[in-house]
Amino acid sequence: MSVTISSIHYCPVKSVSFQSIKNCEIKKNIGIVGDRIFAFAKGLNFEQAKLFEKDPEERRGKWNKILELENSLKDPIILMKNEVFPFYDTSISKKTVLNHSISLINNKSIEDFKNKINQEIEIQRFRGNIYISGIDAWEEQNWIGKIIKINDISFKVEKKIPRCVAINLKPNSDDKSLNLLQSLKKNYNHFDMGIYLTALNDGQINIGEKISF
Repeated sequence: MSVTISSIHYCPVKSVSFQSIKNCEIKKNIGIVGDRIFAFAKGLNFEQAKLFEKDPEERRGKWNKILELENSLKDPIILMKNEVFPFYDTSISKKTVLNHSISLINNKSIEDFKNKINQEIEIQRFRGNIYISGIDAWEEQNWIGKIIKINDISFKVEKKIPRCVAINLKPNSDDKSLNLLQSLKKNYNHFDMGIYLTALNDGQINIGEKISF
């Protein structure tokens, strides 16, 4: 069975933008170049935000300090930038030590989920970097701990991606009427969709390329 990349995406601004691209540059200690290099901070003064911006250790466990789904926002809202230590979810959590990560999602898993709940599910809800075709639904979860290769770049498959309420937001709208987080738990007894990769060397990947082991 041939497993191929069907689409590639990145988010220059965490939780806000979602851009489709034909190829991307991979850096070993960064991930996809340009991905999530900007983020909005909330509830921090300027000096706190600057520390949060530059030092990944200052971000640990402070999920609520980076803008996610909000009904109302209070000043100050500060735009941060870091190209060396992007604002990945894995760089904020205390549950992981991944300072960089790339998310991979199996199209068949989304399709299976869609069929289970009989609802359309836009892939943008999951803000994945690499979407793949060619394997059965949820097969990607069996890759945890393995090394995969794309165009001479090796990636370690680190862990499943636990989802948050952000997936409830319909793309390009403020519609949060579809509770996908609850539906994941109800149908699969977990909140996961996709897997995290870390790059072991530099290179470039392109749409249509195959994944090998």
